[in-house]
Amino acid sequence: MSSLRLLALCALLLVTGYGLCASESGIFYAQPGQKVEVRLELRLPPQFALQKRSQFWLISPFAGKLLEAKASGRDWPQDPQHYLQSFDLLVWKLKVPAGTIAGRYPLQFKATVYACDEGLGLCQKHALKAVGSLVVGQQEGTSKLVRLELPRP
Repeated sequence: MSSLRLLALCALLLVTGYGLCASESGIFYAQPGQKVEVRLELRLPPQFALQKRSQFWLISPFAGKLLEAKASGRDWPQDPQHYLQSFDLLVWKLKVPAGTIAGRYPLQFKATVYACDEGLGLCQKHALKAVGSLVVGQQEGTSKLVRLELPRP
């Protein structure tokens, strides 16, 4: 991917905290009347833990509301009640209404992430946004999940 194209993609993302850049915008495929899984991967530097109260949402043109997903994964040994050390993919299941016109539909991902640096003993709140696409009614391609990544401090 050219640096200009990557820069343009990063300009689509709004960030606070350390910052964020998705390696690629996610793309998912479905036919009218089908269900589709939309997936997001969160990547944090190795010394970071994710507070379980972090929140993740998807805005879809088909849902009519914010769809929430909860983070799950392997608990952080030092405080398993409140933190995750590693994370599973976040998954939303969408139904594309029958009769939907073929085309590309925007997907917006929003998150309020509380990431804690174990080495520094510092936690920060990050408001993250990313975009993806749902392609309806065309021949299926290879879906790509959305990746959000906090850069190393």
